[in-house]
Amino acid sequence: YETKDGAETLISIQNEREWAALCSKVLELDGLTTDPRFSSNNSRVENRPDLDEDILAATRRMDASAFREKLAKHSIAFGAVNSVGDLLHHAALRNREATNSTGETLSLPAPPVRWSDVSRKSAGPAPALGQHTDAVRREFLG
Repeated sequence: YETKDGAETLISIQNEREWAALCSKVLELDGLTTDPRFSSNNSRVENRPDLDEDILAATRRMDASAFREKLAKHSIAFGAVNSVGDLLHHAALRNREATNSTGETLSLPAPPVRWSDVSRKSAGPAPALGQHTDAVRREFLG
């Protein structure tokens, strides 16, 4: 759902408690919980265009950070719909420097999991083409 700043957020309502919390505490639309068109998951699916219209009217009054803070506060599953530019600045995307075989330093995405403090250090220069071929062959071919 789009917010007033143009950001999009995907929400996932998993049960009736979350539906009630979304309506009353996040969207501040108490009438949705008593509207017969939206009284059950099946009826919400059957009336999805009307429901989307009501939800969008509410989300477009909030900016993305306020909307997402409310969703998190009330334990409602959600995800930001990110552009490529957004992902470049996402907190989960760490970079590390590596040096290629010509000596040029590159900034590359770091592995997603840190196994030890070693992952924070530079990987060092990339090997030259064929530099380790003989050692790898010996290791695997005996």
